Amino acid sequence: MNLKEDSSGRKIKTIPLNKNGYVEIKTDVDDDYLFRSSDAGELQIDILQKTNINETISNETGKSENTTVKSITVNRSGPSEGNIRLDIKPTKDAKVGDEVDIKVSLSSPSEDFTCRFTVRVDEKIAPSKNTSEKNDNKFPKPPIPIKVYESVQDEKMGKSWDDYDWDGNDIVKVIGSSEDNSSLIDAIAINMDSYVLKDFINKNKYTREKDIQRISNKYFQLIYTHSLGLYSICTKMQDSEKTESVDSDKSYDIQQVDDFISSLVKPYASFLLYMDLHNEEIMKQMSDED
Repeated sequence: MNLKEDSSGRKIKTIPLNKNGYVEIKTDVDDDYLFRSSDAGELQIDILQKTNINETISNETGKSENTTVKSITVNRSGPSEGNIRLDIKPTKDAKVGDEVDIKVSLSSPSEDFTCRFTVRVDEKIAPSKNTSEKNDNKFPKPPIPIKVYESVQDEKMGKSWDDYDWDGNDIVKVIGSSEDNSSLIDAIAINMDSYVLKDFINKNKYTREKDIQRISNKYFQLIYTHSLGLYSICTKMQDSEKTESVDSDKSYDIQQVDDFISSLVKPYASFLLYMDLHNEEIMKQMSDED
């Protein structure tokens, strides 16, 4: 963890009011250390909000990936190649000058690991004119597609439910960028063992491996493209609302758009599959008529 220290020796991570940040903690643990069935470790994140508002303490233990206090939301990912990443997002209630102390404790058979640092909310950063011009002339790279299965034998196959605390009800997770431009997306993770997909295959009596693979690929494509489109719409609406009224209660919280998309797609996924099937039937009828 490479952070600057203030005059009193505190490690400080500064995040602008309108941007995200992250802290990466390097460890020597295996990637399945927190999730394996035996001798699993425990990660605890203790958060104390201490400036500008009444003190609020929030403890997050074990496999949970999300912790929120009034000023920030902390999302954990990993371990991945030994690295644990904390993505830090200011909430809509955050104020310039807010400070949040974070203590991360990781149990170990040999020696427990602990690190402490302070997150400080700073002034908003205006977008760079040069960056805007570049973005106008160059379309951003598409998000990395990630296939998620109930379990995986090889990491090259994709991720597992345990990596996201998922079950069969989950469909998609939009992973927002932690870089300066928070409207970008790093990756889109899609549950390939979701109940929605399995029910669709069973109800339509697809039994041949070729058909099952075709439907699975179509499902992956539909969820990926529609999640990306919904994310783009929500962030543009957020920007529009903020332009009209900075303090409007109707304004979307950009930091929660990723969670909103995950919830929205759950009932939407089945509709997409059946609508695509219906469209195929219509196109077939039109072809027969010709």
